[in-house]
Formats: sequence, structure tokens, C-alpha cells
Amino acid sequence: MTKLERVLYRSLYKKSFYEFAKYFWNVVDPQPFKDGVIVQFLCEVAEYLCRAWLSDDIKKEWYTKPLPPGNYGQIIDIRGVNKNKININIPPRHSKSMIFNVLLPVWLWLHHPIKAVSVSHTEGLAIDFNTKRQRLINSFEFQELYPEIKIVINSGKFLKDVRAGELYSINRNALLGRGADVIINDDLTNAETARKDMEEMNNAWSYYTRTMPSRINDIFKCIIFNIQQRLAPNDITGRLSKDKKLSEQYIFIVLEAIFSQKTTLVCPLSGRLITFEKGDFLWPERFGDYESLRLSLGEATFETQYLQKPIASDSTVIKKNMIIVKPITEVHSQLDSADLIYASHDFPVKDKEESDNFGSVLGKRKGSTLYILDGIEKKMAFVKSVEYVRVLHDTFPGIIQIIEDKANGSAVIQQLQEELTGIYPYNPGTKSKYQRLESASLYMDIKNVIFVADVWDNLSQTYVLSDNLRHLVERLLVYPFVEFDDVVDAFSQLVLFVFVDKQFSVYGRSFNDENITFERDVSNLTKTVFFVKEGDIWKLAKSCIDYSTNTIYIIEDDTFRCSVEEGLNKLKEFSKGSMVYDCSFDEGIYHYYDESLVIDRYSSIQDDLEDQVSRLSLQFAKKRIKLFSGCNLIRGEIDMFKYDKNYAEKGEMKFLSRKDGFISCIRGMLKVYGE
Repeated sequence: MTKLERVLYRSLYKKSFYEFAKYFWNVVDPQPFKDGVIVQFLCEVAEYLCRAWLSDDIKKEWYTKPLPPGNYGQIIDIRGVNKNKININIPPRHSKSMIFNVLLPVWLWLHHPIKAVSVSHTEGLAIDFNTKRQRLINSFEFQELYPEIKIVINSGKFLKDVRAGELYSINRNALLGRGADVIINDDLTNAETARKDMEEMNNAWSYYTRTMPSRINDIFKCIIFNIQQRLAPNDITGRLSKDKKLSEQYIFIVLEAIFSQKTTLVCPLSGRLITFEKGDFLWPERFGDYESLRLSLGEATFETQYLQKPIASDSTVIKKNMIIVKPITEVHSQLDSADLIYASHDFPVKDKEESDNFGSVLGKRKGSTLYILDGIEKKMAFVKSVEYVRVLHDTFPGIIQIIEDKANGSAVIQQLQEELTGIYPYNPGTKSKYQRLESASLYMDIKNVIFVADVWDNLSQTYVLSDNLRHLVERLLVYPFVEFDDVVDAFSQLVLFVFVDKQFSVYGRSFNDENITFERDVSNLTKTVFFVKEGDIWKLAKSCIDYSTNTIYIIEDDTFRCSVEEGLNKLKEFSKGSMVYDCSFDEGIYHYYDESLVIDRYSSIQDDLEDQVSRLSLQFAKKRIKLFSGCNLIRGEIDMFKYDKNYAEKGEMKFLSRKDGFISCIRGMLKVYGE
């Protein structure tokens, strides 16, 4: 190379990172360099972002004219964007590490002895970056043009030149104690580990939001790159984009291996327009049509890492085909005649000073189908979340509310059972949250779970999911890669309670839809009232018997919480002169008499409970006992009277509770009416 050529090339490569990259590529990588439009675009983006470290003589030659009118499709143009942080999603093996980690820091040394650090998920990968930088700087080609740059310290992970410029390459756990002018984050999480290990994702995010910001030398000039393939919805890119404050600080560029829509890339220095039509390939010169990669990786991995669609992660539990949505118009009759209504809750920590997330899911069951009506996940103080349970109790008579019987939930259950009916503990056993959702997904896969779209959308002229349900669906589709899983946990708890725990129902095989009847004329039959009193909670059931068919009809139910005096007044109003039997488990109110109310006593503890349960089950199976369809309170307690599954799984039949509420009233009916 002549002296004139050295001067010209020295100037050219210093001015253009793209030209520098093309010339020195094979100095670092012996594999033949295959140029592509994507290489030019990435090089120009990198140089533009580092403009704070470049001279005005270089920047004044950049193309700044606006785009002329035209059909560009989606436009990616970062010119004029005054940000020094960028997030780039690009498929694996598209030379991001070579461009940003190896070549860029060395090129920046041509302008200023900066301190640059490359951060990756493993130490081995980080060391490889520095080895290649050293090879480049010490090469004949580089020293011929830039002899003033010489390495004086080389420790494998750390290079220092004669001007005190520093280049580090480390794993994300080793950044402490070092400052930087340029930080290049390259695949902070391992592709295989991240899709299976939520802790890996959380550790990477902890580095990004806690460790990395403390290493910045100058917040106004420091350049931050996050370059990665998408791994999961809650990877670094996903969290950055969802964080309102952080997302406003970043430029986001998404490059798909196969473009899903027409896209125009604007090279920010030359102004070159690179247009990809829908279906075009990002780097055909190197990868062709990507078909062999697609086949070898599998569809889920290819969509996640190459098409940048992380919702397709092969480690998400719930797949799109499991989410069945139906408009309210299609299922309103099933909802109106639903067997039971449920709410499942995941409570925040009780004594925490700050509000924590409260998750809750509301649904109705009709036969073997569970209809999901609502789902909330919001910051809510413990007291507010308990109040929400009370509101549901008052809004939906007969609602069954499920609370996990662990940690904080146990205290909630004890508190609410003393004042509300329909509060049921749920024991998840030893399964993890991930395993529980996997179990719930089986019922979604066979279409036993329906999400009800009940919000009218004027634009599409169709019913769509509410914001709350849309949020629940989004959470389900990306789990376990979520920051909060409260509503997901409430959902899986509900599904498992409805479908799996049903096997532990004492009357599950004998009581069914044939025991439910629509209201009929029983005005000519004598009515009798049975009630139980559990603390301050009263449960009332009105019945009659048709001796012509020997059928017992339960025609009305009610429950309330009040004092003895107020309860007796309500009992008088409910009975309207009928004979009344007290079936309370503990000592109740009996032999009470006044001119409008006579109470006799039937005690459920007078006889063997197990024998009575067997007798009642037989009467249910014979369809001798029928409930009017409006008796949802009794219906719920029949469904919820269960064996303790901890004992049942060992082959032992033990009731979860010996207090069976309304069912005690029905056992009293058998005593009064006879079997």
C-alpha cells in the first residue's frame, strides 16, 4: 500500500464504520465475508447512535433530507431521533456480535480513547469478543493504517491502549466496579435457559435496571445498546417496551428474518432506502429462504427467535388455540341457566405497607363448560381486596369464592367464613404454579373453558373481550414469562377447583341436572322451613312434599348474617306461618314459640353423619329430592360438600368439614318427611 493509499484508506475507514467493517471483517473472521444490505443498515445505525463521539466534519456529510412522498409501508428511520439508547431485535447468526461487539468498539477508538464494555450472559462469549478485538488491533492491516493505537494491557477480558482507552468483555454479573462510555448488551440471557427459567430472566433484568445504570460515566454521552434475538415475551426487550419511562428513552428496531409486512429501512448516514416487501428475506445472500433453519429449529423456536414473535415460545404453557372466545349472544342462554357462579382469588400480603397485586377471576359453570366472565389484576391493599370479596358475595347470591389455603390465604378464609357464606379453601398440594397451569390447560385444550366477549365494538361491529379479560388472556399466553402472575394463579385455581376437585364432591355422582326443576305450582302443598345457624350466619330452606309422587321439592333458600333477634324476625317473614325446624350442628334455637313462629329441633349430631350422608346420596340418586332452579345457595353447598382430598388420595374418606350448612337442612327434611 502506497503512502497516498494509506492516507486515503485511513480517512475512509475512520469516516465510515460500514467501510471499516467490510475491510477488516476477514481479519477477524476467516470465513468469507458475505455483504448484505442488512450489514450496511446496522453499521450506519451504530455509527449514528455514537455521534456524540464523532467530529462535526464526519457528521456534516450525513444525508438529512426527509423522505419524498411514497408507499414505504412500515418505515424504520432513526434520523433526527435524539436518543442514545437503542434496542435491536435481530435473528441469531446475523453478525450482530461481530458488528457491535468486535468491530464497533475498535472503530470508536479511531476517534476517541473511549471506555467500552460488552456484556453477555456467559464469560466464554465475553472473552471471545476481546480475543477478536485483540486480533484486529494487532493485525498487520490495522497497524499499517493506525499505528498509533497499540495495546499495552491484555488480560483476556480487558484491553487497554497507550492512550488509556479501555475495552472490557464480561458476563453480566461482573460489571461492578467498572465505568463505561459505551455499553453493548448482547444476548444477556441464554436462549435455552431463558425459555425455561424465569429466574434467569429476572436476573438479567436486575442487572439491566440496577447494575448497569450505576456504571455509566456520562449520562449525556453514554451509548447503550441492547441487541438480542427475542426469547420470550418478558425478556429484556419485552420489559423495556412495557415500562413507560424506560421505553421513552429507547429507539426500538425489529428485524424479522421473513418480513411480515412491507418495510423500508432508511440508512441514517447515506440516506439509502432498503425496501423489503412482505415475505422478503432479511439476508438471503447468507441464509437463502431460511427454510432449512425453520425445519431444523421447529416452528415455535423459529417464530420466537427469527420472526421476533416471542408469544410463540415453546415454553409458554397456554397456546393460542387453547383460547376459545365466544360472543355473549352465543352463550347467553347457558349463562342464564348456569349451574354455579365462582370467583377465584389470589390475595396480596396482609401486613405489607405498600399495596400488592390482587388477582381474581369470575366464571360460571354450565354442565362441563366453564365460562370466564372477568379477571382482574391490580395493585390493591389487603383491606380493599377483602372488601371486593364482600361485594361479589352481595352481588351474586350463591357465589362460591375460592381462596388458596396457604400463607396469607388461611387468615383471609378464617376471617371471611365467619361473616360470609360460600367461602371455600383450596389446597393446591405440592404442585408449582407452572404445573397447576399445565393441568388447567388440559381442560382448555378440549374446549371446556370459554372466554366470554361481552363488550360491543362499534368499529368491528362485533363483541370483543373486555380490557380485563384481554389482560388475562395476554398473561396466560406469555406465562411463565410475566412479571406478575396473580391473575394467572387465580385462573388455574378456578379451573382446577371446578374440574379436578369435583371428584372429591360427596354428592358429585348422585346429584346432577335431573335434580333441578323449573318452578312449578306447589301452592296446594304444605310448606315447611328448615334452617341452620352457624355463629351469626343463618341459612334457610323452604320445602314441601308431593305425596302422590313422594317427591320433596326445595322451593326457596336464603342466607343472612345478623343477631338472634333480627334473625328470628327474618325467619318469621320467610316461613309465613309454616312449621320451622332448627337443624344447626351446634346447640341451636328450639322450642321457641310465639303466635307467629314455632321452632322444633332437628339436630344433625343426633345420628351418625356418615350414615346420613349415604342415605341422602341415595335419595339424590333416586331423584326424589328436587331443587327449584333458583335455589343457587343450596346448589352451591351440595356441590362444595367434599371429602378431604389429602385423605381421599390415601384411600380414606373423611369430610372436609362436618358442618354442611344447607345440606343439614335437607337431611332434616328426610327425617321429617321420611325416607
